[in-house]
Amino acid sequence: MRPLLNGGTLARLEQIVRFEPNETNWSRLDYRLLRDGGLWLYYSVSVLGEDVAWLRDEQYLVHEFDCKTWRSEDDFHVGVAATLNFPDYYGQNLNAFNDCIRDVEVPDEAGLALVFHHVDSLPTDGASFFPGVVDILTGAIRTNLLIGRRLVILLHSDNPAIRFEPVGSVPIPWNPREWLNAKRGL
Repeated sequence: MRPLLNGGTLARLEQIVRFEPNETNWSRLDYRLLRDGGLWLYYSVSVLGEDVAWLRDEQYLVHEFDCKTWRSEDDFHVGVAATLNFPDYYGQNLNAFNDCIRDVEVPDEAGLALVFHHVDSLPTDGASFFPGVVDILTGAIRTNLLIGRRLVILLHSDNPAIRFEPVGSVPIPWNPREWLNAKRGL
């Protein structure tokens, strides 16, 4: 659990995390990603790669996950827990994931990006499993923004027609460079 922030620390974080209202910031990738929810779909590996490179150049800590290696919900929990250093008592279920993802360290200076490759290859035996994960990730984005931290989630799919239902009444859009169906070959 993170310690509560004192006034001086909070003021410093607001200076780092808050975007000034100007055209320079409006064109920043992280501003555009967070403005519209912080969770985006990608089809093109090169578009995703360029955006991940931009985030790294801006000092974001980036963790990437290959969903093709996950054959079950247990594989997801083991992989995520190991990469994000969840505590030993992590319960490997969605309730525990919800608790732990909100406590993941997000660097103060820039932010954290979680990139999930090949989300369309996840096992479909638990049809509500990954939509549940996405719902939890969306909550974690909002929670981090409330305390002055930037968390973005990028979902890559080999299926250009993949769709997720809106999460918390917020749709999960295609990224700005692939929002037209023609950009994804449809």
